[in-house]
Amino acid sequence: MRIRFFTIAILTALLISKLFAQECSILAQQDPIPLEIPHFLKTDSLGLVEKWTIGNLQFHPNHVLKIYDRRGKLVFQSKRYENNWPSAQYIDNRFLFILDIEDKRINGWVEIEKKESY
Repeated sequence: MRIRFFTIAILTALLISKLFAQECSILAQQDPIPLEIPHFLKTDSLGLVEKWTIGNLQFHPNHVLKIYDRRGKLVFQSKRYENNWPSAQYIDNRFLFILDIEDKRINGWVEIEKKESY
């Protein structure tokens, strides 16, 4: 009786571990939540620049963001960007951003447009 119980217990444990491994593999293969990266920031009538917010970045906690000006000078760097780039100090300019998320690199431009006053 003990041998039969022991065999059933081992087979049950193997089956559960195999199912768990398959479930983890399926979860790892799913596409991550896509990012929403705006490429244009505008100023309002008071000259205030809207905040550069990268949507869904909180679902990718292991990231590094670097922002460079047109001349290639690093103007901002963050290991966990919290929508806190002080973009208000840069008016009418274009910036290159490089966002490293785990093993992926996303790069592009963000431009701050000054609102024309009439």
